[in-house]
Amino acid sequence: MSEPLAQPVESPSPPAFGETLGRLLLALGLIAFAFCFWLAYVEEAGEWSSHLLRVVPRLSIFVLSALVALILIGARERTGVLFGLGATLVCGATLLLGFDFVVPMPRGFAPGESSVLLHWLGYADELRVLAEPLLLFLVLLGQVLGAVLLGLVLGRQIDTGDALVALILTASAGDMWLNTFRVPDAPGMPALQVLRICWPPAAGEVSAGPLLSDLVVLAAALECAGRLRLHGLALAGGAVSGFLAASFLALEPWPGLGGMSLLVWGCGMLIACWPDLQATPRGLRRALLLGGLLLSLLLGMALLQRSVSPRLERPTHPLRYHGAA
Repeated sequence: MSEPLAQPVESPSPPAFGETLGRLLLALGLIAFAFCFWLAYVEEAGEWSSHLLRVVPRLSIFVLSALVALILIGARERTGVLFGLGATLVCGATLLLGFDFVVPMPRGFAPGESSVLLHWLGYADELRVLAEPLLLFLVLLGQVLGAVLLGLVLGRQIDTGDALVALILTASAGDMWLNTFRVPDAPGMPALQVLRICWPPAAGEVSAGPLLSDLVVLAAALECAGRLRLHGLALAGGAVSGFLAASFLALEPWPGLGGMSLLVWGCGMLIACWPDLQATPRGLRRALLLGGLLLSLLLGMALLQRSVSPRLERPTHPLRYHGAA
């Protein structure tokens, strides 16, 4: 009796550039829609006094990033390509901010004033009305899409529940340092503004946007969910719910606990997926120790810097653009 013929092993399908491009274009469309929506309502949002309305702009960017991550997760592109594209986008946004192309400007600026880039290009006042919102959109695109792509690359390296917990705790330590000591708002260093999502601007009573690290960790957690056999939608729901609670805690002047943001929504995400996480006690202890050591190191550096520098205050002016009334 003859043996049955062995079935050929199917090789994984190669990366589909057309599919990746389509997902990127869909993500770009979502970011453009969010930008245009808040461009029309940013002046009105600056007058909102309700606690719920004050956190809506900040929450919308977080939800937008989760949607973009869910769209791009299915892309079969190589990790190196995603990393290169994400790093290029973030570096481009840093250059636009660091070279004073898009800078903070208080209300009531003269109509003839503009960013350095527009002065170099010699735009007329009429063209500046269109050019400056375009530059702001490019910064937002580089921040959101670049952070999500870098998060997807990071998520592909997470293969255990212990690694996911360690990522959240260490990122929470960095988030506490950045928010508590207002590193993205440091005067004289506009390139650091890339660490905080620039749009919608923190005008009036509107809460400041999420940090770049929030979007990177969110995308990484959603990317590794399938590999760890976690429910992606439950993970995203826990993250959004936790971020909403963290946004209320970050309201100023009270309670003003912006440094707890990533820790709160990260815990919400872990609670949502805990029954399936399969984290080990030894791994949890290591994650707690690593997060505590990193937080101690960052706090020591910040306190040393604070002893020789004045306290940084939260900026209350919007980003410069001429589309506002």
